[in-house]
Amino acid sequence: MELHCYEIPRSGVVICPVGDVQMGVAGCNVDLFRRYIEDGMKRGAWFLGMGDYIDFANPTSRHSLRAAKITDSVRDAMAYRACEMVEDFYQVVKGTEGRWLGMLQGHHFYEFDDGRTSDILLTEKLKAPFLGTSALIRVMLLNDSVTIWCHHGVGSSKVMGGPLAQLEKAAMYWEAQIYLMGHH
Repeated sequence: MELHCYEIPRSGVVICPVGDVQMGVAGCNVDLFRRYIEDGMKRGAWFLGMGDYIDFANPTSRHSLRAAKITDSVRDAMAYRACEMVEDFYQVVKGTEGRWLGMLQGHHFYEFDDGRTSDILLTEKLKAPFLGTSALIRVMLLNDSVTIWCHHGVGSSKVMGGPLAQLEKAAMYWEAQIYLMGHH
């Protein structure tokens, strides 16, 4: 659990969550994502990364890739493709550097040989704190503050209310005014 505090010397702050974009797959609507970022910038928004920025590999696929007997050239090719996907995402959000409250780790990412992930690479490019999988963020506004609890999210549900039950459980343990969960 990460804890980050920001002082924003005005009221009327706009916070735009960004998650489950999954850049790199056919279902990703890049034009809609670009418009969302542009609208946020016009409104002077702060962004909060919720994970799954690119869609390289889920946990099962990463496990299979680690266990596979593949050559260094194939590993290099995978790392190269992951970097391309990060760059594609970055090109859409370029200009938002320094306007991120932080970025959560999702579960669709590439893990490089040095231990960094594609999500960490994005935080470096965007000058954003890496938040791990969950965080508490306190935003100080003029004479008040707001605490945001955020988590990438886990699992799935067979009923529509399943994600709400996860948020209800979080609210029992973490005191915040805003609760955000991606993944669902």
